[in-house]
Amino acid sequence: MADFSVAFQYMLPNETFAPTDMRYGKVTTDNDGGLVRFGVNSKSLGASLVNTTFYTTMSNDEAIKAAANLYNISVWKPMQGDLLTSQRVASKIFDMAVNQGVHEAAKLAQRAALVQVDGVIGPITVATINSIDENQMLKSLVTEWIWFIGLVIENHPEYVSYKEDWTARAEKLPVA
Repeated sequence: MADFSVAFQYMLPNETFAPTDMRYGKVTTDNDGGLVRFGVNSKSLGASLVNTTFYTTMSNDEAIKAAANLYNISVWKPMQGDLLTSQRVASKIFDMAVNQGVHEAAKLAQRAALVQVDGVIGPITVATINSIDENQMLKSLVTEWIWFIGLVIENHPEYVSYKEDWTARAEKLPVA
């Protein structure tokens, strides 16, 4: 079964600067005005951390642990990561869920797996994902994510400047 810590290590470089970069662990402002640290946006997933020192004085080591705990509870568990047999597929879906939200990532994974799309990864979705060849599932996930990026930009032309970075992230695959 897939391991959260492996998926977290795959996702983290997509959400933050490299540890050698002086901006590593620094708080930035997202396009929605939320504070962001290690990918945790104060206006969405990180709302529970607003009244802590996460966005102010918490050390990077403590903030990484807090972010990992939040991602595990709020993203990994709802996407049923522990039940997926392919680590690469689980890591990719987890990365999608961090970027697009759990509900949207679940819908994209369900489209990729050709199961009923309801935005909740349940036993049928898990069983179907686990039955699909790993490389085919990854290819389908990339296809669905790129389709979604196009849809977002079509509905929000002001986000066109993000297209190249979003597409690169969608096309990036976890190593075998």
